[in-house]
Amino acid sequence: MDRMETSVQLKINLLRINHIHLNS
Repeated sequence: MDRMETSVQLKINLLRINHIHLNS
């Protein structure tokens, strides 16, 4: 896996987690 790809996936995961926390 590329470093860029992993960083992008991490960002997406963080955004998802933040979204879930904000919604609940």
